[in-house]
Amino acid sequence: MLHHRSRSNKATRRLLSLALCAALVGAPVADAFAAVTKDQIAQMAQLGLGDDAIKGAIDSAGDELMLSEEEVAELKKKGVSGDVIDYLKSTGHVAGGNPGPGPGPGPGPGPGPGPGPGPGPAPGEETPEKDVMAELAKLRELQKSVDAEKSSVDSLARQVPEALRKVAGGDNMTAARTCLQYQKVHEAYQATYDDYQSTYEPFRESLPGEDAAPPSAETFYGATFCLAKALYQERILSGASRPLVRVLQMGTGGDRPHFKEAFYMLEDVSSKIGYRPPILAEITAANTDSFNADFKNDYNYFFGKFFFDYKQLDKALEHLKKVKEGSGDYPEALYLQGLSYLGAVQTEEQLLGAAPKALRAFQGAIVAGESEPGGNQEILQLGYLAMARVYYELGYYNVALYYYQKLPRNSSRNAEAMLETGWTYFLKNDYKRALGIFHMLNSPYYEKWFYPDVHILEATVYLNLCKLDESKIALASLQQRYLDKQGALKTFLEESAAKDPAETWTAVMSYYNGDGEGKTGLPREFVDAVMDDLSFFNVYKTVQTMQAERDALNANVGSLGEFGQQVLARVEEQLSLKISEGGLIVQQRLSDIDQELSTLDLQATQISFDIDSEEKRQLQERLKNRGAVEKAGPAAGTTLLIVADDWQPWPFEGEYWVDEVQNYRSNLRSQCVE
Repeated sequence: MLHHRSRSNKATRRLLSLALCAALVGAPVADAFAAVTKDQIAQMAQLGLGDDAIKGAIDSAGDELMLSEEEVAELKKKGVSGDVIDYLKSTGHVAGGNPGPGPGPGPGPGPGPGPGPGPGPAPGEETPEKDVMAELAKLRELQKSVDAEKSSVDSLARQVPEALRKVAGGDNMTAARTCLQYQKVHEAYQATYDDYQSTYEPFRESLPGEDAAPPSAETFYGATFCLAKALYQERILSGASRPLVRVLQMGTGGDRPHFKEAFYMLEDVSSKIGYRPPILAEITAANTDSFNADFKNDYNYFFGKFFFDYKQLDKALEHLKKVKEGSGDYPEALYLQGLSYLGAVQTEEQLLGAAPKALRAFQGAIVAGESEPGGNQEILQLGYLAMARVYYELGYYNVALYYYQKLPRNSSRNAEAMLETGWTYFLKNDYKRALGIFHMLNSPYYEKWFYPDVHILEATVYLNLCKLDESKIALASLQQRYLDKQGALKTFLEESAAKDPAETWTAVMSYYNGDGEGKTGLPREFVDAVMDDLSFFNVYKTVQTMQAERDALNANVGSLGEFGQQVLARVEEQLSLKISEGGLIVQQRLSDIDQELSTLDLQATQISFDIDSEEKRQLQERLKNRGAVEKAGPAAGTTLLIVADDWQPWPFEGEYWVDEVQNYRSNLRSQCVE
């Protein structure tokens, strides 16, 4: 928007001519005017500049401009007007002429010989005169564009306050159309304004007062918030995400009143569609000192978790430690602090240094979770698991078992805790309880969990007890259930590598239609393992939400016109990106499974060699020591069930009962030859 002044075209041309004179000789402005020559006066006349403009250039030349009668005659031939010729004579710029009243000579010595002509342009090279004239022409055109776009921006700017009132009253789509239209004309004007300013810069000294006013940042801020809130209230979350970020990037302060509301909307969008682009880190530069303690707690927890997800653990701790006790997120903040302390651990020495801080944080999270009304069961379970895992890594197996056993049986994390409990008993050489856990994990209640290493653990325990037939059975179970199907997994991975990740996502989703294995050839065991992955689940929830947005928009896009098409395009773009992300997660998880199975295959082969060696050794020992005594085991059954408080043994009879499944104990004894 130009500072509007009425002035004649003649005055504008005069200012432009002064700029031209300065630029023609390629020197700074102050020096250029002192070097006006006969040829340049002729050029100005031929370019159509007015007599007043040429006279102004002559006035600026000073006493260094001195022409002969022959040169004046030459100027007449080249089209210089008689008025300019008379002015040259009257101001003393013609040798032998009769100077009239005019500016006297300045102080200092008289003029010496003027500078000689510089080197001309190389053949084919643009002359400075042509360059300057092109820039001036561009400036004049841009000036017209700035003036034309100004009226559109001003007109729509007056509608933005009303649109904000409409969105506050729930008239979302009407308000959104207005604010989106303002954004478009604002951004177009901003581009023209920037172009105008860069073109005008070389002429700033000789054309003072020609600056264009930038578009109103305050109005743009209001329009952006209006659009974000309208889309958010319509639950078009992926459409609202980007304008919300723009509002927050503009910072806080008296002229930025929507920071807090926009933050809470973004927090909700993030939780529902997983919107956490790296650009959110820029928002942490905002000054939040003026906000209350509750907002600061929410703000710091959000960004603590944000940086934790991006593995920037120092920044995560910086924010998480600012979440104060009493905040609703305080237990979760402590839990994430514990994970952050352990996040960079790669050696035993680093573990020993980080474990005390991590354990204090987890314990604090548990205490804080217990103090909440009804107890924060989510954080309690996560805290118990975290404590158990740290003590497991430190080798304190009994303490680890204590925390594993605190998880409720109906917890969704029960299977994971049971597997880790089995590992702990295994490393303690407590084979009785370890085999009881493995027996439980092979029950129908856990058949959809991907725990192939259980079979390796079983085979190892049986081998250590010299129960070689049972060890072979465990290896056969691993082969039948998983390893025989690895070829189909490899084929699927090879085919997926040549496809778009979105196709991999679609293939896995086909299992919900009941015909996934028939279409893809991918065994169900591996799909279950993918679907149990938390990263996959989070993307799945997001995709479901965004597909619902898209369907709702498609149903109403006709009534929304161009605006609806624009919002729909945003949602489609975000949905496509999220599906591709999901496809990459599927490929990565399946690749991890393939590598895990390859490792287990090697371990199974090693155990098979050990079984063969042990069978030969035992046979040799029996032949040498026919009187050797073997440790006796029970005559029938391999597992006992311990029930009730009196630990009454009850032999397993081939049936699993949900209330018994966690009470199995093995009663096997070693059959190794003494």
